[in-house]
Amino acid sequence: MTPKSIPTHFSQNVARPDKLNSGDSVLTLDIVINGTKYVLLLQADGVSSAPKDFEASNRSLYNIVEYIKENNTNSNIIELITESIYYAHNKLVMGELGTMGKQSTLCLMLIDELTDNIYYTHIGDSRIYGYIYVDGKSEWQPMTEDQSRSEIYKENGKPLLQNGKPIFRSILTQCLGTPNELDFTVKQFQNKTYTGFCLVSDGFYELDGAGDLMTEYYHAIDYFKLMDKKREYLLTVIKD
Repeated sequence: MTPKSIPTHFSQNVARPDKLNSGDSVLTLDIVINGTKYVLLLQADGVSSAPKDFEASNRSLYNIVEYIKENNTNSNIIELITESIYYAHNKLVMGELGTMGKQSTLCLMLIDELTDNIYYTHIGDSRIYGYIYVDGKSEWQPMTEDQSRSEIYKENGKPLLQNGKPIFRSILTQCLGTPNELDFTVKQFQNKTYTGFCLVSDGFYELDGAGDLMTEYYHAIDYFKLMDKKREYLLTVIKD
C-alpha cells in the first residue's frame, strides 16, 4: 500500500493458527531500475492448503526480485516485469528447491515515486485494489479480475449438496508453476486518480469488513503499532 506521491509502503502476513507458515508471501521494497527509483510491491499466495504451500509463493517473489535486480539496466519496464515473472514461473515448473508441483498466485505493482507512473499485473485470484474518491467518498475498487472459474464440488463423482443445493468451489485458471501456458498482461498508466493501493490474497479480501480494514491501514499514523494490534484479530478470523 502506498499513498500517492508519498514513498510509504509496508506489508503484513499472518498465518492461520493451525499452520506453521502462511501460504502467502508479501514484499515491499525500494528498487532502482535504469537509474530510476521505484517502489516494488509484491504479493503471492501458494495454491493449496499443503503444509509447504508457502514455498511456492516465497520462491516466486524471491526469483522475481532477483531477476529484476540482475537486469536493472533494462529500460523497457514492461518487458522486464514480464521476463521476471516467466523466470519465477519456470523455476517452479523445474521444481527449484523442492517446489516441484507447487503453484502460486501473484500480484505485482511497480511505482515511479517521482512521476506516479505505475506498472501492474496479476496472476490467479489474488487482487490489487486502488483507493479512489467517487461520489463524495473514498472507496477501494478492484483493479484486477480473478483468473478463476466456479464448478460444482464433487466427491466420488457425485455433487456435494448443502440444503439441497450444490456446493461450488473456485478453480484457478492461471497460476505460476502451472503446466499450462501463462496468460497475463502488464498494464501501465499515469496515476492521477488513486491515492493508495493494496495487494491482497483471497484469505484477506474474503473477510467480512476487509475494505474497512484496508482503510484503517491506509489512514494509520503508526503502521507497525496497528499491525501488531490487528494481528491478534486476524488470527481469529483467517480461514484460508
